[in-house]
Amino acid sequence: MLKFMRQHATSWFIKIALGLIIVVFIFWGVGGFRGDQGAVVAKVGGTIIDVKTYRGAYQKMVDYYRKQYKGQWNEQLLKLMDVKHRVLNQLVNQVLIAQEAKRLHITVSKEELAASIEAMPVFRKNGHFSRRLYLDLLRYNRIEPADFEASKRREILYEKVKSLVADPASFVTDAEVNELLRLQYEKRRLAYAKIAAKDFMAKVTVTEADLKKYYETHKEKYREPEKVAVAYLLFEPKDYTDRVKVSEKEVKKYFETFQEAYRVPEKIRARHILFKVPPKATKEEVAKIKAEAEKVLKMAKSGEDFAKLAEKYSQGPTAKKGGDLGYFTRGMMVKPFEKAAFALKKGEISGLVRTTFGFHIIKLVDKQPVHVKPFEEVKKDIEMKLKLQKAKDVALKEADKAYTALYKNPDLSVYAKAHGLKVHKTGLFSREEKKAPEVIPETAFMKAAFGLQKGKVSSIVQLKRGFCLMALTDHKPSRILPLEKVKEKVTTAVKKEKAGELAKNKAEALIKVLMKGETLEELAKKEGVTVKKTRPLSMMNPYDPDLGGALAGAINEVALLTKTHPVVQRPIPLGPADYVVCILDEIIPPTRQEMEKATKDMKTRLREVKAQKALQSWLDTLKKKTKIEINKKVLDSFL
Repeated sequence: MLKFMRQHATSWFIKIALGLIIVVFIFWGVGGFRGDQGAVVAKVGGTIIDVKTYRGAYQKMVDYYRKQYKGQWNEQLLKLMDVKHRVLNQLVNQVLIAQEAKRLHITVSKEELAASIEAMPVFRKNGHFSRRLYLDLLRYNRIEPADFEASKRREILYEKVKSLVADPASFVTDAEVNELLRLQYEKRRLAYAKIAAKDFMAKVTVTEADLKKYYETHKEKYREPEKVAVAYLLFEPKDYTDRVKVSEKEVKKYFETFQEAYRVPEKIRARHILFKVPPKATKEEVAKIKAEAEKVLKMAKSGEDFAKLAEKYSQGPTAKKGGDLGYFTRGMMVKPFEKAAFALKKGEISGLVRTTFGFHIIKLVDKQPVHVKPFEEVKKDIEMKLKLQKAKDVALKEADKAYTALYKNPDLSVYAKAHGLKVHKTGLFSREEKKAPEVIPETAFMKAAFGLQKGKVSSIVQLKRGFCLMALTDHKPSRILPLEKVKEKVTTAVKKEKAGELAKNKAEALIKVLMKGETLEELAKKEGVTVKKTRPLSMMNPYDPDLGGALAGAINEVALLTKTHPVVQRPIPLGPADYVVCILDEIIPPTRQEMEKATKDMKTRLREVKAQKALQSWLDTLKKKTKIEINKKVLDSFL
């Protein structure tokens, strides 16, 4: 079992299985809370949370997030998510729940614990709990059964306390559900006018004092990034293929093992004649188009030239090519078209096929069944693939040999000349300049380049194309450019900022007039601005093609607009300096289908929210009543 799991650790089953086990540990911890008094992270009432317990929970949460975020996880994200305080809060809550459960005589029996674990799908095989699978999965994830069971016990205890505290508060009325659904699915169309900063640029004056003040406040904007220049040697597998051999036997074995990679799916070539049906066509219009299509279908079935009929009657983009669609495989066409086309025999003509585009008449020109490419056709490709795999080992050995020599004498040009290699040289480049000449735009290359020390060669850097060794040839530290060098940029920025302030003032003045009852159209004529209308906006989708996501930050205000209070009472920022003035144009109520479809889900979600809120309120009350001491020095030792 463990061998199977190691071999298939990347499969969906193993990921889900381990995920379910890990989640229990992430949120319910490992071990108890009593520890050495000298290594205390926190004391909750009379219960100690020691460093060992905290470190275990902290590490598991970090590992969990690292797997979730994969390559994006870094120290900055760790701090941003405030993992150390999340873990502490979680452990404090666990202690409070355990203490209160003890006071209320709430316990978890052995039978309850066993039933809960045995019910977990991850530990079941053929519909029954498998103790062997249970132990193997825990062992694979390095978890002791006693620790897992203690964690599961805490989870069950939590659920019991939660049902006692939160369930009575989770009652939901139909009126609450309907009001939330209305807010969520009701749409509003807004009329709006843009107030652009560029229209105020001519009114702006900038003094030397303005420039100095802005520059001093925004110095970091004018920081020149650190730059380096490097020289490097490349060791690419393609340059060493002449030093390796691949036998016919190896090529055939690869072909037999990976035959699926050379499988060619079934594909067909077809012509079609399309009669377009507009999306909002009436029944009468559809019937008229269908009758016309049927006439042409009769002509095609009677033996008339299909390509010429397509040229004359088809309304599709391939009409000029006689309706020829070329070869295509399954999944490339809309389903009804695909189903009809693949069911035809070569030379056969379909009946009328209805799709979202309209009515089609299809003729099958050719059909190529699914097949595996012949060995001879792919032999050279496989041979080169295997050669490159072997040559990669040679390239690494050559890079290692070069590293050993350059470690003693880090002169790339001397080594390159002696071994027939080319020295690649870059100019000065920053971390953002990945497309600069001779710069390899890969994370590993950039990381190595900016970690170099003068007079030393890098360790071997693995790249997509092979390996490289590099040395620093120039370094320019990061610096803030003096005002004299960026004066033009600072002047533009100050002008935009001042123009933005004038635009905002103008927008605020217009809003005051609108709130007195004047229409946006009347106001726009006076002020010489254009009035536009948004698409219908909802809480779920506040995006507008013209305004983008600008209204997302004001969607709560938009949702509360009424005919008696139609004005958004503040200018909505549109970019760094422009603003939008908005007023309600139309309220579009949700459809009955939307309401009915979402009612059950909304009830469940609202119950969960109310229950969680009640539980959090209860925990907050417990925290106020309980003496909680935090060892800040120990806590701050964690990131």
